Amino acid sequence: GRERAATDVTADNLDVKKNVQTIFSGNVELTHADQWLHTDKITFNHDSEQYLTEGQVRYQDHAVRFTAQSAAGDQKADTLKLGQVHYQFNQELGNGVAGTAVMKGAVGTLTDATYSTCPPAQRQWEFSASRIAVNNDTATGVAHNVTLRLGGIPVIWLPVISFPTDNKRRTGILAPTIGRDDRNGLDLKLPVYLNLAPNYDATISPRWLSKRGLMVEGEFRYLTARSTGHFNGTFLPNDAIRHRDRSLLTWQNYTSIDRHWFAA
Repeated sequence: GRERAATDVTADNLDVKKNVQTIFSGNVELTHADQWLHTDKITFNHDSEQYLTEGQVRYQDHAVRFTAQSAAGDQKADTLKLGQVHYQFNQELGNGVAGTAVMKGAVGTLTDATYSTCPPAQRQWEFSASRIAVNNDTATGVAHNVTLRLGGIPVIWLPVISFPTDNKRRTGILAPTIGRDDRNGLDLKLPVYLNLAPNYDATISPRWLSKRGLMVEGEFRYLTARSTGHFNGTFLPNDAIRHRDRSLLTWQNYTSIDRHWFAA
């Protein structure tokens, strides 16, 4: 683990101040277990095992990569605080910016942060949050005080949402979508995935159609030893165009009776 790992530092220049402080400067690289940091200058205090950087910082570990304008670390507490941050999760499932990022062991906390799975230059959707807590062991993020933007337009506020930071099945918000057509008007959809069990799951998708109203879509999928299938349903209460409730429920199932027969 990190707590037992040694810290290696390389630099162009080394200045030791009376065995109290060491200053590394010029192309400084710090390696500690899975953590790697690069910057122009690091001032390391021997007694406290704390350090400060000068110049732009690049940092990465097994879960995330950062670029930042400053960093302060504590080797004893396994804590690193970065300021003015751009970040990218290593499995390409999310990126954004933050005012500060604090990494403490497996948990990271981003403040005044944004998050999206879109490339930085092509933001089809993004949310901003006052705080995002990321657990690298469970690959899960939880955002608080969230404003969701689609195409740069703020569309909904949520007190808290959860999302995965890798590509494994986990309960959380999926990528929202936005569209427009003459029949429905503006069309906003926010899917939420529910990982209920290894052999079944569900997706619930609130969907707002500006010409019709709020609709809810749902899908439930299952897999057993002999059967696989899914239910799909939609419900649109008081359609503003048809002036009535509208709903639809479908079920598809495939059951293997033996190697020659099946029922669908």
